[in-house]
Amino acid sequence: MSVETTLKGHDLFRSLPGEQVAAISDFSSMKEFKKGELVCRYSEPATLLFLLIKGQVHLRLPASHGQHSLLISTVHSGYFIGLSALTGEERYKASAICAEPSSVLVIQARPFRELLRDNHDVGFQVMSQVALGYAERYHEVLARMQNIVNQIPLVV
Repeated sequence: MSVETTLKGHDLFRSLPGEQVAAISDFSSMKEFKKGELVCRYSEPATLLFLLIKGQVHLRLPASHGQHSLLISTVHSGYFIGLSALTGEERYKASAICAEPSSVLVIQARPFRELLRDNHDVGFQVMSQVALGYAERYHEVLARMQNIVNQIPLVV
């Protein structure tokens, strides 16, 4: 499937004029990942934004050498990965590892941010989706933390 077809098929980009879809496809590409493959790594320069088209990806925080990393969230099809690149952060805040074979739209962050800045309607739509993604991940982390706290025996 072509990048342009993928963009036109996604809810977020479906309403965009053809010239904007074409512009985004000029600085985007499709990539296939195998289960266990890294999409982006914690603390690497955040230059790419990823849109999960098909599959499932785990976001993990790193741990000290020899320790297990902490699963923050599971990202499903239709959501962004590597949001640090879109918000202007210099480095990724988590590692993204494919939980199953996945198809990902890879978008160069700098020209995409410029397009969003220049087109307020599109920028608002995309940033609303980003805010929703962050909120969902935040609630998922809170639920995980509450589950951990509930397992700690309390001494009265």
